[in-house]
Amino acid sequence: MNYRQWTAVVLLTALSNAGTLWVTKNYLIPQPPKVVDLVSLFDTPKLDAARRMINGELSEAEYREEERRRIERFEAIMRNMEGTVFLRQCIVGGDGYSDITEEVEAAVSE
Repeated sequence: MNYRQWTAVVLLTALSNAGTLWVTKNYLIPQPPKVVDLVSLFDTPKLDAARRMINGELSEAEYREEERRRIERFEAIMRNMEGTVFLRQCIVGGDGYSDITEEVEAAVSE
């Protein structure tokens, strides 16, 4: 093989390795697990809705619609989330978790 052929082999090998690393980067560089607190995410708005229903500011149908939209937004966020997401209520111990409850709360409440 001549110089140009060897150069092509080396370049294609390097390109192939770079492509493999780019595709598998999530598996090679582990991301810290994320934690979300579902109790604060869903129970606090339920308490607020109950107060508004008692005061006559919210009907049951409006409450059900708000809750359905909130759940749909939460599911969409979780579908698009990369990495592993645990429920805070299921974590027994350990360190290294990033809490994303506030970020999810802000996105769900929009």
